[in-house]
Amino acid sequence: MVDQTGKLYRHFYDSVTENARPKYPEPANANLLNKDTSKRFEELGEQRQNSFELEEINPDGRPLNEIKNELDARVLAKDLDGYLILPANLLEDGKPEYFGRNTGDVLTTKFLTEALSRAVRQQRLTDANIDVKIVQQLSEPVQLEATKVSASGGVADRGEGFALVFGAGFIMYLTILMYGQMILGAVIAEKETRISEILFSSVRPFILMIGKLVGVSLVALTQLAIWGLAFLAFAAFGVSLLAAKGVPITFRMCR
Repeated sequence: MVDQTGKLYRHFYDSVTENARPKYPEPANANLLNKDTSKRFEELGEQRQNSFELEEINPDGRPLNEIKNELDARVLAKDLDGYLILPANLLEDGKPEYFGRNTGDVLTTKFLTEALSRAVRQQRLTDANIDVKIVQQLSEPVQLEATKVSASGGVADRGEGFALVFGAGFIMYLTILMYGQMILGAVIAEKETRISEILFSSVRPFILMIGKLVGVSLVALTQLAIWGLAFLAFAAFGVSLLAAKGVPITFRMCR
């Protein structure tokens, strides 16, 4: 990262690693690193399943094109995955530039954009003599509590209804997916063994298909009933075990 503003690297590092006080290991190359304020970083920041090793490049009076050529060579040699160029007027209206081997990685590009936005925002607040912590406290989102109005009184909604509907819909989807394949497999097997031609001689195709659907559906319902009873048995066993240990258990009826 080439920070031509001289102010954003620390904020960017904190934004990436989510650490309030970053650690600064010894520099790997004194000619390329800032000897005073930033050195080689070997801490990995994990966010959105990405790991980053950050390094600040000290221009040291060299032309920007020379620095870019050197960094391009390191990217081609797979010593770097990419690098950022922050213009001197980034805090006003400048635009940062990212150069890398894989610029089509949308997640990484978005992550770097968000980290830079947070860093620029913090530095702008610092330049305006505004405490960043106070701004963060004043920007805390509110927590809305929903209450269902009923004849027996208000009941706080904590998502039980959504969880119930989602669970029921997922079970229906899983049932249709699993046992639809069973019906398809049975029809293909009968077609391959020529059993269907023999059955069609005595039973109409519609009746045969309805019987197959009803039969497989009853098998599915039976298996789901067994799963449900097993779940209730395990739940009852767990409740009795907790009650034996003296753990208080409360139930609330969802409406």
